[in-house]
Amino acid sequence: MSACQNTGNQSAISILLVEDDRADYIFISQIFDSVYGSGQYQLTWVARADQAREEVAKRQHDVYLFDYNLGQTSGIELIQEIAEDGFVDIPIILLTGVKSHDLDVTAMDAGATDYLVKDGLTAEALERSIRYSIRQKKAETRVQFLAYHDPLTGLANRSLLHEHVERAVPMAKRHGEFSAIIFIDLDEFKTINDTMGHSSGDRLLVIVAERIRAVTRREDIVARLGGDEFVILLTMLGTTAEMVAEKAYQMAEKLKEALNQVYIIDGDDQRVGTSIGVTVIDQHSQDADQIIKHADIAMYRAKNEGKNTIRFFSADMEETVQGDLLIATELYSAIDNDELELYFQPIIDSKHDSVMALEALIRWHHPERGLTPPSLFISVAEKSDLIISIGNWVIKTACAYLKKWPKIDYISINISASHFEKPAFAIEIAEALSHYDIEHQRLVLELTETRLLENIDQAIHTMTQLRSLGVRLSLDDFGTGYSSLSTLKNLPFNFIKIDRSFVSEIGSSDRADALVAAIIAMSKALKLKVVGEGIEEKRQEQFLFAHGCDAMQGFYYSKPVPAHELEAKYPRLCSA
Repeated sequence: MSACQNTGNQSAISILLVEDDRADYIFISQIFDSVYGSGQYQLTWVARADQAREEVAKRQHDVYLFDYNLGQTSGIELIQEIAEDGFVDIPIILLTGVKSHDLDVTAMDAGATDYLVKDGLTAEALERSIRYSIRQKKAETRVQFLAYHDPLTGLANRSLLHEHVERAVPMAKRHGEFSAIIFIDLDEFKTINDTMGHSSGDRLLVIVAERIRAVTRREDIVARLGGDEFVILLTMLGTTAEMVAEKAYQMAEKLKEALNQVYIIDGDDQRVGTSIGVTVIDQHSQDADQIIKHADIAMYRAKNEGKNTIRFFSADMEETVQGDLLIATELYSAIDNDELELYFQPIIDSKHDSVMALEALIRWHHPERGLTPPSLFISVAEKSDLIISIGNWVIKTACAYLKKWPKIDYISINISASHFEKPAFAIEIAEALSHYDIEHQRLVLELTETRLLENIDQAIHTMTQLRSLGVRLSLDDFGTGYSSLSTLKNLPFNFIKIDRSFVSEIGSSDRADALVAAIIAMSKALKLKVVGEGIEEKRQEQFLFAHGCDAMQGFYYSKPVPAHELEAKYPRLCSA
């Protein structure tokens, strides 16, 4: 029996009737005529389950009516198949010739929205059932959408992404159809969110979602996991890992190019970079959680290696992450258990050949590994909010020592760029100095030029606030980044520290000597004090002094020492 369609008003309700008995079809269509009026509805009639599947796939109807008895396939089995295929947003009413409570319950459990007995079926009962089922399904669909989609962007959320990735795993294992995951994190989004407000940040995220949709394929799953993290599941890209990796990389490049374009937010031009991690779903992939985690790990590798770049997951990355996770967990305990300590390295006044100031350097007394230098844990802390907690501890501890040692001109401390990105950072510094009753110029904050240039506008704003408070600022490791003279001229620094890599080359060649001399001369022209660090030999001290370097520090004078050793070595300087 072939499919049959009654055409009518194109805007009227569209109904799919799956019924293998022609007499029942005529009977039900007559009821529809009395309910909606002849020609005021669209009725598609099919008699077989395979025809029903074809019609359902078209997704052209407002409601389905399935007969319970369809020969070899029951109406309930058909409902279950449709639910498994994901077509669950259109209401299904089961029709049967037998009244049965058990069948009613079974139909509802399978996914039907109502159950009607054909014997004695009235127009009022059928109209009410259809109206109720459509309303109920719309409500269910709305709840389902909210449960599985991000309310801001309308993209899939973590739960829906997880389901689709779980389906991609058996496709790779059993059928050899490989897929890929692209994990995107927006560089510097937090700064835009903090400086312009959350509403502006939300508008940017919506634009990001639209750009991702425009670049990806219709069959790809685009999700927002929260914050500024987006994930794309590229489904069935090929049958070899190499083919899939190439296609995934091409898509990642397209996404990076699209997302790097300017954003107009509240009339202002804004730009964000994109750190992208990629992993392939192949025959070796295990489960959705692990796959998404691998893409996340690759994204963080991209972020740590310069940002605005693309990295593929590899096994060694996971080992690194596990080690970092252990260090991060132990660091949380280190703060609570007073395992952190400040060591101090003297800074020598070149003119008077005496200690004028100190640089505070953090150390960690690990309960198992012993004294641990910052090179082994600061990079881990910088990947999370731990760096803020550690930085706050250093600020307060340094202020306490400034109070204890009033004859010290200043103590310099290294501050992460994450602090400078906080709009309230200057206020927090002022509160710490006020709490310990410290003259503001006695605290010097050091910032490396490489980290400084990651968000130069916000850094300048915060630095200007700090300078207005009287806090002095030092550019650390000068010469290792990419500062231009014009950039340096506009930054409100008081000090420049010549990096030890330049100091160590003094005397090795005329070129090396000329470079250090030029740095000192340039700094003097900008009215900046110059500190040479990493001094280990007499000839280095003599060269720096001869060229006007204002202060020096390094192992030639003293290695970093804890407070009690410093007090024993310089009792007058450290006295109250």
